[in-house]
Amino acid sequence: MEAIRATEPTSSMQIAANPALVLLHGTSGFSEDWSGVVDHLAVNRLVIRPDYMNSTISNDTAYSKTIAEAASHVLTEVCDRTEGPFDLVGYSLGAGVAAFIAAEHPESVRSLVLVSGFGYGSEVWMKSQFSLWLDLVRTNRTALTKLLLLTGISRGFLSTFDEDTIARIIDGFVRSTDWEKVDYSIRLDLNLDIREHAKKIAVPSLSISGKHDRIVPGFYSEQLAELTHGSQHVEIDSGHLSFLEQPVQLATAIVRFLDSHRPEDNNPQEVQKPTKSRI
Repeated sequence: MEAIRATEPTSSMQIAANPALVLLHGTSGFSEDWSGVVDHLAVNRLVIRPDYMNSTISNDTAYSKTIAEAASHVLTEVCDRTEGPFDLVGYSLGAGVAAFIAAEHPESVRSLVLVSGFGYGSEVWMKSQFSLWLDLVRTNRTALTKLLLLTGISRGFLSTFDEDTIARIIDGFVRSTDWEKVDYSIRLDLNLDIREHAKKIAVPSLSISGKHDRIVPGFYSEQLAELTHGSQHVEIDSGHLSFLEQPVQLATAIVRFLDSHRPEDNNPQEVQKPTKSRI
């Protein structure tokens, strides 16, 4: 959730070098979601964090309406910054986009990590959740933010915040969020069906789920991993917002997997497009 992200300075683009690592955010997120883990992941890697929901940067911003369109935006940005295959990490809705890319563009992806991924957004439980989100986007955004906070992080982590801090988090998220973009993202969640795409994935892949995830319970991530040939699966001690709650555990799981499939003799640097800080 944007409201509890650390602020992030805008950095200039650096010279791209392989191996590249592409990180895709979730439903209500931005590229800044990865701020807590990027320092761990950027060691000797070129890190690119596309905002795949935005196809243009203008006053008339358009949003991705299909997974294929979101995937196209990712590939366009990555191709502008690096050459050759890249490692790909997708979180939640971004895991669906990542799986689509790995299935349809296998020549572009070296390895794949799906964090809190799911294969079918219209499954009864998932559809009920996403439909509720859509209703609340239109009718009560404060209630939706409270719901995302309660279901997005574990009870233990939430209990570390006092009531005033929680109130500020909720207020900040409601005020700063692009709700039209969230509406489009939730529709992508509902329409997501990558079950057949998952069966086509041939690159090394890892599924990561959160032990306390109540937005995408581990069952769904494991189910997706079972569809992907030879996929590994690990569970970390976290809720859904693992990049916030357990950034070190998440980064460690990703790095161990990537290192086991890492090409030799590369020393890339991080690349990040300028972004607005979100508090």
